Amino acid sequence: MGEHVRNMEQTIFQSVFPPSFELRPSPESIGSPSAQAEYMDAWSTATRFLELGDISLGAVESLGYAARWNSDRFPDFEAALQTLTSHGLGSNQDEGNLIEWYCFEVKRHFVTVIRPILESEWQLNVPCGEAFTVLKRTVTILTAAKDLYMYPLLIHVFPIMDTYMSTNDARQKVENRLHAIFSHHLPTKRIYDALGFVMYSTGCEVFRTFRDHGQPLLSDYDPVRNESFQHMSELVHGLREVGLAGRGAQVAFARAMDKLMGEFVIGQWVESDPYGQRHMTPALIRWIEGAFPTFMKQVLVNMADGSNIVSETDQEIVKWHEMAVARLGKARVKSLFDFITHLDVSTGGLMDIKDYIATPATRSQLTASFSQQLSTRLLHAGTATTRILDVYIYIVRAFKVLDPKGVLLDRITRPVRRYVRDRNDAARVIIWSLLAEVNHGAPLESTPTMSSEIAREINSLELETVAIAPVEDVDWDNMTWMPDPIDATPDYKKPASEDVIMHLLGLCEREVFIDEVKSILGEHLLRVEGGQFINETRLLKLFTARFGADKLQACEVMLKDMETSRKLTWPIVRTEAYRAASRSTPGRPRFKTHIVSSFFWPQLLQEVFDIPQPVDRLCKGFEQGFKKVKPNRRLKWLPALGRVTVELELKDRRVEEEVPTWNATVINAFGSTNSTAPVSYTVEQLAEDLSMKPFFVRAALTFWAAKNVLYERNGTFTVIESLNDYGNLGPSQPVQSVQPAEPEEEKPNVDTPVHRQMILAMLTNHGGLPIERIHMMLKVVLPTFTFDADELGHLLVTMIGDEILVNQGGLFSLKR
Repeated sequence: MGEHVRNMEQTIFQSVFPPSFELRPSPESIGSPSAQAEYMDAWSTATRFLELGDISLGAVESLGYAARWNSDRFPDFEAALQTLTSHGLGSNQDEGNLIEWYCFEVKRHFVTVIRPILESEWQLNVPCGEAFTVLKRTVTILTAAKDLYMYPLLIHVFPIMDTYMSTNDARQKVENRLHAIFSHHLPTKRIYDALGFVMYSTGCEVFRTFRDHGQPLLSDYDPVRNESFQHMSELVHGLREVGLAGRGAQVAFARAMDKLMGEFVIGQWVESDPYGQRHMTPALIRWIEGAFPTFMKQVLVNMADGSNIVSETDQEIVKWHEMAVARLGKARVKSLFDFITHLDVSTGGLMDIKDYIATPATRSQLTASFSQQLSTRLLHAGTATTRILDVYIYIVRAFKVLDPKGVLLDRITRPVRRYVRDRNDAARVIIWSLLAEVNHGAPLESTPTMSSEIAREINSLELETVAIAPVEDVDWDNMTWMPDPIDATPDYKKPASEDVIMHLLGLCEREVFIDEVKSILGEHLLRVEGGQFINETRLLKLFTARFGADKLQACEVMLKDMETSRKLTWPIVRTEAYRAASRSTPGRPRFKTHIVSSFFWPQLLQEVFDIPQPVDRLCKGFEQGFKKVKPNRRLKWLPALGRVTVELELKDRRVEEEVPTWNATVINAFGSTNSTAPVSYTVEQLAEDLSMKPFFVRAALTFWAAKNVLYERNGTFTVIESLNDYGNLGPSQPVQSVQPAEPEEEKPNVDTPVHRQMILAMLTNHGGLPIERIHMMLKVVLPTFTFDADELGHLLVTMIGDEILVNQGGLFSLKR
């Protein structure tokens, strides 16, 4: 046993550090001089018979092996071989061993004759399209060389040796030496690289990753019936026969299958379903358990020919299953932001991710990847607050599916909550959205001050399900209490309620919400025309459940005032004083009022001015009726808070707008005279005639000028009766300020790096946008952006000239 191990070690050493060809085994010294002479003659005869010389494969094939090693050429060969055998030819000693001598002869012949032929095939990088052909030629040459080297031993040497001893070990030794010679003197790295590509390309053809066939059936993946797979199997079998299917080939096969699995998962399951509409994991598992192991087993059997290959492959299926699900999950996680923003059609993609995040490592990877997506695509100055809140709701809904325990949601929403708290308009947008009217069946789009998703969510909320969060950290009476999940952070707190609205109410500080709801609710109630107050009641109950009733007492008073006003208005309008005023008013306009208390309401606009006479007559009639219904109370009118629907009849058009009271009062002044000539006013004249501050006059004139109702020239405003006469009025000028003159300051520049960066961020996230929406978003995001649409247009044209943007049909977008 020790001798056998020593010979194996020496064989391995010689394959790495080959000895010189001159150091061949020589005949051993034996016995008497006559016996030594007989032995030397036998050695000379045997070696001359087995000597290969420089014969080529072509010459051997043309002559035939039998002609090359014809015993008639050496009639004494058998006797010489018997003599050598009787003196220990089959011993394990290297010196005097004819088999060892022949192995060195084979090595010399292979290096000098065969290797140059193969080097011409592999001296340069083999093109991918020729990899199989070159490998096939290499196997053919090596097979022919092996047959050449083994022929004299199998036909002439081993049959004679079998009469003296078993030659199985000798045969195996010769084959091992041949395989070592082949692998040592060939560029095996290039051979294995080419083999790996052939295996990979064959797998791609079997599993159809190169072609777009939609979603193929699992029965279509049958490698046994695939012609390319059969050719590849024959190639692998040939490599095994010449000793090139060892560890290097197995490593190449493993790398090829790893790449194949990735290509198959991405090509067949991810790219074919980019929006995550289908749940791919079950079908992928069926592929892993069916077609993929069949492919692997067939190749491994041809490569290793081991009895335990099938059982080992069955044990590896579990690992392949984990690898495939991980590949699919990682690819899905990269698109998680798109899945969340298209949640109604991306349920399948979310379920694939849910199957993937089964370990703490994968959950951490999901958190890191999605946080990066949020930072890049959402949490920056170019995104409107309403968009951030819409996506926040999508995130809450999606992560309730991915992780019902809420640990991942807590991790993901932390940067969103921190960012939203820095937005000054976040609380206002949330409250205005909670008050928005939703017409079921009609589309609802977000505006700069209203989130459509919040509006839909609050309208679908059952108020009875709103729970008040317990004050204590631990509710000792809760018999369903469960400990926090194992991967929860130390400051993790499971929300008391799982509805989305409760998550929204945690975005801003409590005091901010309370102050904003008082201000906005008062402003909103004064604009409401109906008397049901459903949304307002829902909002108040929601905030009461969240923050407590003591903080929202003023809101309850405001809501009660509106209900009292509705009940009080009805008897007032039925009094004779109000009816008389209504009958004496031309056109009998619709007149609605809100009677509110002077306490608990937020600071209201106290501006007083001279309202038009018809409206003033109705106000006085209403006030007289109020004195009869409530004799101990008095009214104080706040005309600046009113809203008026104005209908203007011009020569060629009709204009209808709902405007504040001061806008209606200013435009009414232009039609209060009976003169047929165009009426003109300046800001100062209107401010004096209407007892109105110049600020309100200027705002009203600017509004009507923007509607092409008024025209301004040299500080004087004139009605545009016909748009056909608009061009004859001369160039228009901006409204002049009546404020005292101040020293001229340097005009701000619209073309700044900040403005450019904001525009690029908007177009990156929203695609092509018209100039009006870009202008609106810049004014919302940047309070310091005071430029008008024309100045913004000059900046956009400059960016087009810089080849940054393109204008297609009025939509500005990034140049690709």
